[in-house]
Amino acid sequence: MTTSSCCLRCDSTVTTPFRGKGLLLLRKGFVIVKGHLRIHHPTGYLRVFILAEMLRRMGFEGEAAKVRKVWTDLYSTARGHRIPGRLLDRSGKTIPHVVDEVAFQTRRNLAQRALADVIRFDREDEKTIRQAARWLIRGTVPGNFPPRFLVSASHYAVTQGASPRQLSDQVIKHLSGLAGDRKQLVQPIAGVKAA
Repeated sequence: MTTSSCCLRCDSTVTTPFRGKGLLLLRKGFVIVKGHLRIHHPTGYLRVFILAEMLRRMGFEGEAAKVRKVWTDLYSTARGHRIPGRLLDRSGKTIPHVVDEVAFQTRRNLAQRALADVIRFDREDEKTIRQAARWLIRGTVPGNFPPRFLVSASHYAVTQGASPRQLSDQVIKHLSGLAGDRKQLVQPIAGVKAA
């Protein structure tokens, strides 16, 4: 354990000054204020609602509603919790603002573009991923398929019966080929632009 004027580090745990009122412990969700354990930090619980709001803002309203329902069914606050009431009461109004600020407001360091514009994802991308899953099941990776979508396409392929081992080998071979700047010998999906 080492100390300095700005932080206390113990293994992978980092403790930093918190608005001049004490220290914030950034591990396992505990908040330490003035050296005393105060509350269980609700980040994990609220993170799923932030994800659901992000899905909604991206145009996946049905999926967002399912995520919210499953999460609230699994972790009902009516059964008891240690999250401050004021935080829970305001989260429904605050979370949309957080998502808007993080993903949909322009940033100077992104050339006055929003994160959602820089890393775009919409229904057409999901359709492409599902189509690529069918290709993966047949043993082919489309040559113009964006590598960032391979994990999702692989997930859908496995849930539809693809062998995880064969799929893993196939995807690694494909990515190695891209890294080695080798020409892909497969047909592209019609209507998909190369990434």
